[in-house]
Amino acid sequence: MKKRKLSFSKIIWVFSLFLTLFPFAVKARVIGASKDKCLRDDSQAISRVFGPAETTGALHSASDVSSAPIHFELADSLVYMQASVNGSMPLWMMLDTGASVTVFDESVSKTLGIRFLGEGNVDGPGQGSTQKWAFANHTTLMFAGNDLGDQTVATLPLEWFSRQVGRRTDGFLGSNVFRNYVVEIDYANQVLRLHDPAAYSYSGSGQRLPLQFIWDDIPTVRAEVVAQDGTAITGVFLVDSGATTAIWLSKAFSNEHPEFLSAHETIEVPNVVAVGGELSARLGRVPAIRLGAFLVPMPLTQFTQNTSGIFATSDIAGTIGAQMLRRFTVIFDYAHKEMIIEPNEHFGDLSD
Repeated sequence: MKKRKLSFSKIIWVFSLFLTLFPFAVKARVIGASKDKCLRDDSQAISRVFGPAETTGALHSASDVSSAPIHFELADSLVYMQASVNGSMPLWMMLDTGASVTVFDESVSKTLGIRFLGEGNVDGPGQGSTQKWAFANHTTLMFAGNDLGDQTVATLPLEWFSRQVGRRTDGFLGSNVFRNYVVEIDYANQVLRLHDPAAYSYSGSGQRLPLQFIWDDIPTVRAEVVAQDGTAITGVFLVDSGATTAIWLSKAFSNEHPEFLSAHETIEVPNVVAVGGELSARLGRVPAIRLGAFLVPMPLTQFTQNTSGIFATSDIAGTIGAQMLRRFTVIFDYAHKEMIIEPNEHFGDLSD
């Protein structure tokens, strides 16, 4: 495998940052409360403030109703936008398909006086321990002129995450947003658009990928890992816009396909403490990943070595992260169970 040289410090930074993000891309088991009540809340009608859409191309039919463009900030391929809860001051939130519920930093939650009643366990990528998070029901999320009422949110300490990513992070906007809107992320122009699922109709030339939800409201797609000889191995991948890395491959995948994991083609990185305990991995690249008709060569790839935890399960082959997603305009349409991708100017970039 042809390798691109990276400084060791850069490799460790990318690796540890990924681990700070993924623990929230998990299945939460609610303690002392109904799982359905805490994780599958019935939202009120969406209050939308729609105006003429600024377009970068004719992506949708004339019958489509779209929101005004929402400009966001990018930090290491992560999408940051302002939002508030229960009429609070604006908060900096990271838009995260890997969060089964919207999460607020513990200190922010205390300052705002949010009452958290239920508790749940977080199943993380590590092995050896568990972490709890608290839930609050009947909150209102507000962002870009939109209100979502009667929402369930959670809280966790996130100060260490803010330090790691190098910018203020008050929380993660999770599936509450994606379940109520068709979400279009234009990474190249740093513009987000929210569409009404009932009126949305896509008519562009992008690739439609079916979505499945095997763990609560976290989306998965089928993708192919392509070997040097062109052999393509299909697997189910979590789609995590809150993970900076491009690709993560599970222990089960590596065991079944050891040709992708060679000591001569990857490097070992120090163990990192994550939700669920420690996580060990090797870092390298696979020859290519295919998403629908699009082939992405040499994406930076994490190969987990854990024998328990989420990344040891046989249910998934791995994770598709933000370094992969930023190569496209990505449309998440949970209502119709599909993700649509259109290559942008960064499609040919090498992930690092």
